[in-house]
Amino acid sequence: MLQGLFFLSFFAIGLVCVRLWRLSAVHRVPGCGWWAGGCAGIALATLLAGASPWVGEWARTMAAHVASIGGFCALWLGTRRFVGGSPARIAPFLFMAFLAFLAGVFFWLARIAPSYPMRLTINCVSLLLFSGGIARILFTARMGSGLVTTAGVLYMIFSLINTLRTVNIILTPAPGSFFLSNAASRNLTVAMVPVILAALVSLEFLARAALANETKDDS
Repeated sequence: MLQGLFFLSFFAIGLVCVRLWRLSAVHRVPGCGWWAGGCAGIALATLLAGASPWVGEWARTMAAHVASIGGFCALWLGTRRFVGGSPARIAPFLFMAFLAFLAGVFFWLARIAPSYPMRLTINCVSLLLFSGGIARILFTARMGSGLVTTAGVLYMIFSLINTLRTVNIILTPAPGSFFLSNAASRNLTVAMVPVILAALVSLEFLARAALANETKDDS
């Protein structure tokens, strides 16, 4: 069942990615390019997680972690840009260097010195920091929009569920069960999917609201 959920998530998040990319390419909404890239990373992570029983352990133990963390990093950068921040011009290069560093870390922890709890902990802490960072940016943006607050709340909820799931798996580790250790962690994994999907969709609503306000100001 979980594999099917991952595949459905891939297509749903991929659709959000395409819509955000169009907003970035056609209307130049600030931050949408990074948001689209973040959605692409998360969509790729769900695809790799779902396909890992068929394509190999590398998809689950290395690539999916790098894609998900990189995706959330891109979302964080996009949110900073959306609220008026100005990422450094070297941000794309630093982002690529960060991905390369992550790839090296997870390769080490998957092949050289295998450690399931360490991989999971790095993933959880990274997603917690980035999703919490996104929520903090939105909460402190003072943009006077309920959509901004709603998006922030969704990212905070995701952080909480992700943390609970990881703690549960670390306390009762089961490395060969594809992210699962018991019914509680399975339910938490399922709960994460609609929350992150709603959080990503909220970014599109924010982008469209910003575009509508810009159009209104121009008229």
